[in-house]
Amino acid sequence: MTGGGHRAPRINRLSELLPGTWLLKSRVDVTAAGERYPDPPLGEDPVALLVYEKSGHFSVQFMKRDRSAVPLAVSAGGTPVTRTLTWTREGKSG
Repeated sequence: MTGGGHRAPRINRLSELLPGTWLLKSRVDVTAAGERYPDPPLGEDPVALLVYEKSGHFSVQFMKRDRSAVPLAVSAGGTPVTRTLTWTREGKSG
């Protein structure tokens, strides 16, 4: 409790709000100049799975959709990007 008998608002942890298995719907990488920048190892349309447990543990895996085209050694090049990810919960849309 805080002073005056009021309770501090409860802040939900992400794991409490998003438990379950999520599949990546879309991903967009953008440079500081606003230009699209496909991630060299993953491409523009990667496959990804995110699992959140209510306990706070999580796991996430990304892979290139067409893995046969990935060279043995890929350099990321050091270009800073901003990533926008859109997820959908497995078995649900939205």
